[in-house]
Amino acid sequence: MEKIDKIQEYIVRMNRGNENLNNLFKEFEKELLSVNPLEAFDVFQKIKLENFSELEILPFLDKIVHVFFDNLRRTKPNYENLYPYIDEMLQDNRLLEKTFDKIRPLMTKLDILNVRQEMVEILDELKQFYPHYEKKENLLFPLMESKHERFLGLSIMWALHNKVKQEIDDSILLLSQESTSKQELIESISQLFFDMLGLIQKEEYILIPAALEVLSPDQWKDLYRQAAEYNGVFNTRESVQNIESSLDFTFEDYTITTQTGQLKLDQVLMIFNVLEMDMTLVDENNKVCYFTHTKNRIFPRSFSVIGREVKNCHPPQSVHIVEEIVENFRAGKEDKASFWIDMKGRKMLIQYFALRDNLNNYRGVLEVSQDITMIQKLEGQQRLAQYAKL
Repeated sequence: MEKIDKIQEYIVRMNRGNENLNNLFKEFEKELLSVNPLEAFDVFQKIKLENFSELEILPFLDKIVHVFFDNLRRTKPNYENLYPYIDEMLQDNRLLEKTFDKIRPLMTKLDILNVRQEMVEILDELKQFYPHYEKKENLLFPLMESKHERFLGLSIMWALHNKVKQEIDDSILLLSQESTSKQELIESISQLFFDMLGLIQKEEYILIPAALEVLSPDQWKDLYRQAAEYNGVFNTRESVQNIESSLDFTFEDYTITTQTGQLKLDQVLMIFNVLEMDMTLVDENNKVCYFTHTKNRIFPRSFSVIGREVKNCHPPQSVHIVEEIVENFRAGKEDKASFWIDMKGRKMLIQYFALRDNLNNYRGVLEVSQDITMIQKLEGQQRLAQYAKL
């Protein structure tokens, strides 16, 4: 690990800002110009272990990648037409680049403020790229994390995903305000360009080559099958039911008996899956152990999430809140936490419930997410005798 230690030393000294960068680069040139994708992840992970948070790393992330870039580009494997999952990622990236090509000519107009509405529409189009990020966060990242601890550094890329989403919202907000200056708008959209297109480079020169080193052909095939749940303009495949339904299995010999009646195990699973809400169970050791397979999930889940640390299932910008909730549940300070968000024009209620056994021992957390848009719109009454299908 001497090479990784030296690169870390370079990064620390670079960030101090009190040295000549050209001289500093020459001192570490041999190590910096020979970094491969797996070593890049070792570097990111080592920085994290030195008590740098993902948000603290983001400001100098591109400086690090920049010095690696020549060797990463030179040694990039030819992975086109190798696995459909990768081809779909590449197709998404090319479509994203074309979307940015629509914005470039507008940015060069003398009076950029007169094309506000057109720019808003194109920026809204970029939101259709979000499933691309989610396919990485929910499918590829947990699978890679299970292979080696170096891939815990993927949380840095997740943080960058969220930064990009915020930049899109900020740019749209600037366009809606009459007081926005031309310079403010150019700076905002230029930063968005830099970050989104930079993510493409990080995917194609670091992420995918590293994943090819550790994932098997069967795992790539399974990733593609599960990715069918993530639809959008940048993924034109038809949605398919990609998780085998638990209803394909029956457990007639397994019956749960309680004071309020009896349930067969397959009935329990049917109840879980028919409820119009997502449920995810995290055990007392903070590991995801189960999620329901409802017809229209709000937040997609994949097999890869089973056994994953709950802190790795949330973006770095909010993971500290999740950890605080879990620890308050564990300590008996709280039993419930509720949040509500707007998503794709609908209102979502997200609740966390502490699970405790008969002796009041903490046994985990149940996360429940529900689309409450229709519930909010209910007025008057609809009695059973007046039933009309909603």
